[in-house]
Amino acid sequence: MPHTKEEKLIGWESPEAIHPGEFLIDVLDEFSMSQDDLASRIGLSKKAVNEIVKGKNSITERTARHLSKVFPFSKEYWVNLQKRYESDKVRLEKRRG
Repeated sequence: MPHTKEEKLIGWESPEAIHPGEFLIDVLDEFSMSQDDLASRIGLSKKAVNEIVKGKNSITERTARHLSKVFPFSKEYWVNLQKRYESDKVRLEKRRG
């Protein structure tokens, strides 16, 4: 009996840790919004937004709340992206030894 997509994904682990800033880049593109526009809408500095996009800063609970007011993704979505990134990063570091 063939496996469904869901069954194939159970136990799957990403081969890399993807920072939520990479998702934010895609969302900005999709909504035709610049980093500067986003910064002014959520009350962060341009530098802070750029550092999230570059993977240098995390998406905090506060930032996630603000992002959820600009984009159709919940605060939990953004927080979970950050948690997944951190979890994958630890897992991959352990694997490398």
